[in-house]
Amino acid sequence: MRKVLWLLVVVGVLGFGMLTASAQVEDVQSMLGAGTQTVTVGNLLLDEPFDSPDVWESYQQDSDVNLRVEDGVYRMFSQLSSVMWGMNSQLHTDVVIEADTLQNSAELNNAYGVICRSDVDNSGTGYYFRISGDGYYSIVRAEKTEMVALVEWTQSPVVNQGQKSNHITAVCVGDYLALYVNGELVAEANDSTYSEGYAGLSVSALADSKGNLKPTDVSFDNVRIYEASSGTSVLTPVLSDAAQQTVTVGNLLLDEPFDSADAWEAYQKDSDVNLRVEDGVYRMFNQLNNVMWGLNSQLHTDVVIEADTLQNSEELNNAYGVICRSDVDNNGTGYYFRISGDGYYSIVRGEKTEMVPLVEWTQTPVVNQGQNSNHITAVCVGDYLALYVNGELVAEANDSTYSEGYAGLSVSALADSNGNVKPTDVSFDNLRIYEASSGKGKR
Repeated sequence: MRKVLWLLVVVGVLGFGMLTASAQVEDVQSMLGAGTQTVTVGNLLLDEPFDSPDVWESYQQDSDVNLRVEDGVYRMFSQLSSVMWGMNSQLHTDVVIEADTLQNSAELNNAYGVICRSDVDNSGTGYYFRISGDGYYSIVRAEKTEMVALVEWTQSPVVNQGQKSNHITAVCVGDYLALYVNGELVAEANDSTYSEGYAGLSVSALADSKGNLKPTDVSFDNVRIYEASSGTSVLTPVLSDAAQQTVTVGNLLLDEPFDSADAWEAYQKDSDVNLRVEDGVYRMFNQLNNVMWGLNSQLHTDVVIEADTLQNSEELNNAYGVICRSDVDNNGTGYYFRISGDGYYSIVRGEKTEMVPLVEWTQTPVVNQGQNSNHITAVCVGDYLALYVNGELVAEANDSTYSEGYAGLSVSALADSNGNVKPTDVSFDNLRIYEASSGKGKR
């Protein structure tokens, strides 16, 4: 199949209002659990069954294009090699959109689906979540003169081919985009070009390798739009197949959003150190040239730990991260998985009087520098240790000194070459601890 880019053609603005009705929000929420981004489904903004002929604006262009409500569906016919769309008039930001589709025409080389965040000027911009009659899917950012692929056309058996029905669900939350077809996650992307706009439906007849066009005729029904909101962490840690050790993630042992003031260990030392739960995060302030830590009280052995971090202070010369297998006597021993404000990472074995590097400080572009957020995942399984930052494997080590202990969070203000120390202030959120087990190594 040959997929091509094409210029946009303007059609009329479609009008659909906001409705409040019961819907299967729980089913949609459950389905979205397959994504790598936490998305919470909220109120139903629109539930359109196309039962009335005037609920959606009609449009016709000679015999080439015909968009209308007919027999309880919204039917889109086009035999032009361009994008035809219809938008609503309700401005939205973060939403989940779902629709039932049925391809009526026999031609397989086409594209159709739903749109989010289209321009209020009705220029056809926005994010397009599309499938095709020959079983492909894609996510596209539409600009005024071109279509920019965020997820290239990819074939999947999940998409029912030909004159069949499909259920499309599109997620537009923050910069996170996801496409589900028939309840299965098929594509994810990130793009921050558009933050708000209208929802819509689209159809295209695509030219084959010889430039021939055949009509595309698709019906849409049961269009629903839900409010949505986003968390900042993934639902489960994703470990790389390239890692030296096979690790299986098991049950969730702890899911700590720091919503309660007593959720984690608090500590204060004059004005130099302040560790506390505040405004839904665990905030760690330190202006001493040493390691400060806060631990939980749940003994563990083999685990995977993940947390979202945000550096609040400007100073780049610091160290912060998560700990596994810290001593029950709370003396700071254990394995430390750390990053720094200037983009370094390391793995360290903490002993009572010193920090022994297992992976030396190494700089990487994977670590977001300065006052930015990072997602840290630490693996402690048997003698195998691994550090992931923002989903990328950056370090591995082996050490058998500690086999069990507590999980924790740490922060350090480090002295520069002149011996100067500046404060470090870091927030932690969405801390999760999972059971884990090991297969045979892949060395």
